[in-house]
Amino acid sequence: MRKLCAALFIFFGLLSAAQAQGLGAQPIVCNKVVASATLGAGTTQLVAGQPGQLIDVCGYVFEGIAAGTVQLVVGTGSSCTSPTNVTGIFVTSTTSLVVDHIATAFQSSALGQSLCAIVTGAGAVVVDVYYAQP
Repeated sequence: MRKLCAALFIFFGLLSAAQAQGLGAQPIVCNKVVASATLGAGTTQLVAGQPGQLIDVCGYVFEGIAAGTVQLVVGTGSSCTSPTNVTGIFVTSTTSLVVDHIATAFQSSALGQSLCAIVTGAGAVVVDVYYAQP
């Protein structure tokens, strides 16, 4: 009986020492930031796509300097052709400030795509993006 109790004690002791593993994708922590100069109307590449790599976005800051709009997209090449929206369209003004930044990625590009900002109107805006790219 003592041997059985000792075996059960060891067995249950080992079970409680097992560590649970997380399910699903592991969070991606962004370790880079791109800070633009003041952007005028048009499409500006912020992060160049690399073959076989993703761009993971954790956040952004849009500081408006004039009336217009700004949006982040990913797409192919330096002008982000065939764009996919990363953010909605934000209206800018001389006093606007939009901040959205979390510690882990909330959006990823397709492999090899670039990250761009699209500015419209008379909009002049400063764009900072927090991202990871292996």
